[in-house]
Amino acid sequence: MGEKDSIVSSRRPISRYEKPFDLGKFQFRGLHPRVFIGTTTDRYAGWIGQIYSRERYQARISRRTHTVGGKSFVEEILPIDSVGEYFEHFPVLEIDFTFYRPLLEKDGRPTQNYNVLREYRMYLGEEDQLVLKVPQLIFAQNCAAGGTTWRMKLILML
Repeated sequence: MGEKDSIVSSRRPISRYEKPFDLGKFQFRGLHPRVFIGTTTDRYAGWIGQIYSRERYQARISRRTHTVGGKSFVEEILPIDSVGEYFEHFPVLEIDFTFYRPLLEKDGRPTQNYNVLREYRMYLGEEDQLVLKVPQLIFAQNCAAGGTTWRMKLILML
């Protein structure tokens, strides 16, 4: 065993919670300068202590019950202003709730989704990017390519 091997083997593994996460290592700039890492949700309460400050949101978590397949579960979500802290870690966020309900009613009135996105805008920085999933009413057709299903997404830069 060489000197380098003995140094490596004697080190204790470092927990991901013991050192700050460096997202810069994962920008994938070698693939393309506009490839970014983000998530499909930003208000997930399970990220308190990892992405979000515990003291800032702990008392402001809202809860809603969902039923899927006859079983109920409680979803815990953070307030919309948490998106500001999200963008301290990630440059892009996919909004998938736009798939289930369009931004405007047939008569042109804004839907709840439109109003939620207006609230998001108050907390977005100049460089922050949102990817909106196209509503199923507009684009419900899937394109099969080599056994993989692809769904179209629109990129909205606010």
